[in-house]
Amino acid sequence: MYTRSRILWLRWNTDKKLLTMKNIFRTFQEKENWYDGVLTRADHHASEVIQIIPRLFSLLENHASELQVKYKDNEAMGNVLWFKMNGEPHCLAYNHNTKKIDFRNRSQKGTTIASFDNQSQNIEQYFLS
Repeated sequence: MYTRSRILWLRWNTDKKLLTMKNIFRTFQEKENWYDGVLTRADHHASEVIQIIPRLFSLLENHASELQVKYKDNEAMGNVLWFKMNGEPHCLAYNHNTKKIDFRNRSQKGTTIASFDNQSQNIEQYFLS
């Protein structure tokens, strides 16, 4: 049974018929495990962004709230990170076409505010408003 605070968003996954949800990290260890998984996947599949990930995550931890990821079978998964800044929802998602991490407004399909890779400079401007 899910508590009210845990049910932030539910979606039926029609491919695997499993319940997935977007949830705030419940513990520091969950956040660390998810972060380590992202770095491992980036090291293998997305070397163009692996150096920017720690900078982005540090900025989010200091300037964003409600960091959320999808959970399946009670385990954090995926590479999309949802968060709020100034009360507005945003997300970071890897763009396979451009090989960059997109900072998007409102949702995964929202307007791209900026795109980041290992060569990106002055990324702080997007998070310090």
